[in-house]
Amino acid sequence: MTGAALEIRLRRWTPAGVALYRHLRGPARDVAVSLRAWPLARLRRSPWALEELARGARFERDPDAAAACATGRLRAMLVHAGRHSPYWAETFAAHGFDPSRVRGPADLAALPILERETVRARWRDLQSTAVPDRAAIVTRTSGTTGGGLAVRATPEAYARTWAQQLRHWCWAGVAPDTWRVTCFGSEVVPRLAAPRRLWVYNVPDRQVLLSAYHLAPRFADRYRRWLERRVLPVEGFPSVLADLASLLGPAPRGRPRARVVFTTGEALLPEMRRRIGEAFGAPVLDQYGQDEKVGWVLECPAGTYHQIVEYGVLEVVDDDGRVLPAGREGHLLWTGLVNAAMPLVRYRVGDRGARLPGAGRCRCGVQYPAVAPTLTRSGDSLRLAGGQRVSPRLLNQCLKECRSLAAAQFVQEATDRVTIVVEPRSLEAPAEAAALARRLEGLFGGRVRFEPRVVAEIARDPSAKRRLVVVREGVDGR
Repeated sequence: MTGAALEIRLRRWTPAGVALYRHLRGPARDVAVSLRAWPLARLRRSPWALEELARGARFERDPDAAAACATGRLRAMLVHAGRHSPYWAETFAAHGFDPSRVRGPADLAALPILERETVRARWRDLQSTAVPDRAAIVTRTSGTTGGGLAVRATPEAYARTWAQQLRHWCWAGVAPDTWRVTCFGSEVVPRLAAPRRLWVYNVPDRQVLLSAYHLAPRFADRYRRWLERRVLPVEGFPSVLADLASLLGPAPRGRPRARVVFTTGEALLPEMRRRIGEAFGAPVLDQYGQDEKVGWVLECPAGTYHQIVEYGVLEVVDDDGRVLPAGREGHLLWTGLVNAAMPLVRYRVGDRGARLPGAGRCRCGVQYPAVAPTLTRSGDSLRLAGGQRVSPRLLNQCLKECRSLAAAQFVQEATDRVTIVVEPRSLEAPAEAAALARRLEGLFGGRVRFEPRVVAEIARDPSAKRRLVVVREGVDGR
């Protein structure tokens, strides 16, 4: 069985093994994580990934070759979508659009914008019939406020996506097979445990997974000692790393805690960047992408965000759908070029940004277009008694399986009381919200009371975004 086929099967079996994993201790967790990660590690070293990495090294210095590759991939993806996706066959016919005649990204303007709600409503019709379920990996996005989507992707798309991460490492002088420290939202150490060890080793992928559920003052010295003993690249969600940075405090002069820090998954606010950089004593480089695998943007060491042209086509439009010139902020529309299982064309991801003028002039030498993703996906952390913080990304993990909630927001009234405000998608929402509240109370050992509240619509802040976490004034936890 290939690594890709095994990864597809393991994704379906993994939920059943989570309860068993929580009973494991120390080295047994290392073995379990390494066994689970082995097929994904093989996929990340596949010919697809190696080819994408080699192409990228050439394309980032040759904009004409990158544009030619993007156009070829775009035409091929549109032809595939028109033949094998019922939604796109219907849409192309309705607009007299012939994908085989596409000459470049500008031709996409003849098609309507694909909204997130349309993806939910027409999900099955958007899937490619040429990619059967047994050949696809299915995950769920969490969404900025918890209204996630199921995403179906080919193993090839996963491999080519991983290559973009490897390219980011190369920009920072990190070799592809270097060990790294990861701090995302996975419960690698059970959150209610008082463990001797706050990390787990993933040997096939050369990864040290740090717990994001023990960011309390009593564990601070353990985190500091481990990071200072072995200085590696660090990756994680900005909010999680910012909470860890607050726990660690500034790195001693001349004693960094990381070679470089890579952030992804949510907005990297300036204050977060400063705090993370000081705590790890290392440069912080950001990434912007989506679980839907439609676009990828990497920040270079010179501080420029570069769009990976051959991965996805980017359009920036105003409220009426008109394409905006460079320098004008608008809605980001992405057309994915690598995932044939679920073609997404002119997909409005819900984020805003702008193209920047002066492409090809960055002092890093990379000649990809420069963009400025607006700060989105941000949120406060829950603040518990004793100084512990809980990242919004961790709460998102609990929302991924909620099918009846259109959106959710966690409003912290006190260190021991949180209201879960939910916007329903179906009649099952009240019951599912109540079950979510009970689950969260169990996860936090009864220290925090979660109270569900169903509303017709969750209020938006002045920027028109809906924050996942709202902490009321005066809630501190220290």
